[in-house]
Amino acid sequence: MHDSKHLQVISMEPKNILVASLVVLAVLAVYVILQNQPVPEESPVEPWVFVETLEKADKVYIVMDVRNASSSFESTNILQCGTDFAGSSGLAGKELVIFAMNESECATVEGKRSVQECVDEFMDGIAFHIVSGDGTTYYKNRAEVGVNESYKMAECRVDAVVVQ
Repeated sequence: MHDSKHLQVISMEPKNILVASLVVLAVLAVYVILQNQPVPEESPVEPWVFVETLEKADKVYIVMDVRNASSSFESTNILQCGTDFAGSSGLAGKELVIFAMNESECATVEGKRSVQECVDEFMDGIAFHIVSGDGTTYYKNRAEVGVNESYKMAECRVDAVVVQ
């Protein structure tokens, strides 16, 4: 017995070709629109929301970000704040990951990385992000701690993590 394979030619009318083309264009347009959507901004939360997340965390990032520091004195204060957080009794028992970032690189205990690699990592975790500025803004997974030239030693600390 002889098996033969047949090639079936599908002919489409111009109307069907137009409809198929429009469907493909619509799908591509939706894809492009979705790809170009900006990442939604995080909304600040009440401090207790961050504390509750911190309490459950096994790993905490301490990010000393001197990229926008106005002086070397302010940079030193940002680094000191990170050191003070790292020595906090309220973070005892948690794995601490320390990053120090400037305009060109991010230093870790494992070596140097790009700033973007560090940002991507700590934004996926629980972090104290220490920056040039005043006051602290809380997000669900991050506290953005503003430090300026008037920082006093041990102002950056976690005494205890207790949520009631």
